[in-house]
Amino acid sequence: MNQTAVQQLCSEQTEPIRCSQQELKLKDGEVEKLSHVRDQVVEELDELTSSLFQEAYDMVNKAKEQQAIAEKKMLESANKVEMLQAEVSALKQMIRATQPNQSTVQSQRCVALPAVLGWACIDKSSEVSSQLKYYVLIECSYSTTNVKLNAEYFQEFVKWLGRPSLSRESGFLATCYDDDIRPCISFKNRAFADNILVSVERDILCMEAVAPQVSCPNYCSLSGPSPKPCKFRVKLDESNTWHFISQGARDRVAAVCDFYSYLRYIIRGIVKTDVHSMFRELIRLRTEMALSRLGLTTK
Repeated sequence: MNQTAVQQLCSEQTEPIRCSQQELKLKDGEVEKLSHVRDQVVEELDELTSSLFQEAYDMVNKAKEQQAIAEKKMLESANKVEMLQAEVSALKQMIRATQPNQSTVQSQRCVALPAVLGWACIDKSSEVSSQLKYYVLIECSYSTTNVKLNAEYFQEFVKWLGRPSLSRESGFLATCYDDDIRPCISFKNRAFADNILVSVERDILCMEAVAPQVSCPNYCSLSGPSPKPCKFRVKLDESNTWHFISQGARDRVAAVCDFYSYLRYIIRGIVKTDVHSMFRELIRLRTEMALSRLGLTTK
């Protein structure tokens, strides 16, 4: 075979090889493009998955928050409804009990209130027993039968009844404020007690028993450290700030609230009775404030 034939044969074999190399280069380019597309799709899928998980997490958290808010509002609404129902029931009973020209009503108004019982427990150690308990029974009773009208107080009330208001400047209310309201609402935390009294006067105070599942502190916002958990709380306005108070502080605040509520009933014309019955009821409510200061209550 001569040299020319060899060159021709090599030339014939080189051409297919060059074509195959070009095809491989084209396929490598396509593979690289497809790999890039694949990596981009995987990245987008990862971002989409992460976004979906985050969105689902946010939706669950938002749903839980809304559920908690709804449950809280439902509990507050239930407490308000219960409080209003109790107030309406007490008002109806009060109106029925103070209707004039009924001998049975007069006898009911003169019935003695139930005795108030309190217990003081003292623990002592001895060699015979590790713990002995001594109970001191404190009994106090109050009756409207023997109530005698104080002429000075009664005249102040009659004068106030001519132009009734909740202003502390009026003679009757000023006397009640100095003798009963201020001492009853006087606590260690004087500033907070003053704020509570202002809320009571404005009729915006909210007070309720704490739900059983809520952990209660042993610190009263009014009187300080408490030997027992403070199972009541108050809110001064429409904010969501609650303050825990003890049973004794709650009774004192409630006694002041009852007094102001009855005054509002008189001002609004809800109480339909004679002036003497109104005055006796106010004397009873003032007595409740005095008893609550001593840790006693007829309720």
